[in-house]
Amino acid sequence: MVRYYLKPKPAAQPKKKHSLLDPYRDYITAKLEETPGCNLVVLRKELAMQGYAGGMTILRVFGKQIRDDVVKRAVIRFETLPAQQAQVDWKEVGLWDIDGVPAKSTPSSCFWDIPAGPMSTLPWT
Repeated sequence: MVRYYLKPKPAAQPKKKHSLLDPYRDYITAKLEETPGCNLVVLRKELAMQGYAGGMTILRVFGKQIRDDVVKRAVIRFETLPAQQAQVDWKEVGLWDIDGVPAKSTPSSCFWDIPAGPMSTLPWT
């Protein structure tokens, strides 16, 4: 009885569960990387023509994982030194009726963001 409790137990190995989605993962990944905004209902119809018999829930979960990875790769941040880059933000108000003629408006606001730095480093001085 004591040997039973003293003997080390083998670690439980989780079984690899197979999914109906497994044969189609490469196709889905390629499709969503090419067009992240692809409609999953349409994609499911394409997969059904190829023999996919799974549901929408597993496709949505897998699609969200792929889309999140694509979005993370798309955002590239960079920093510049002071006075190396200028940014302009503006917004068009829309159409105005000027003398009975619809005309597109000029920018309603303009904001120049010029990083602080010595004036001698500015390209126009």
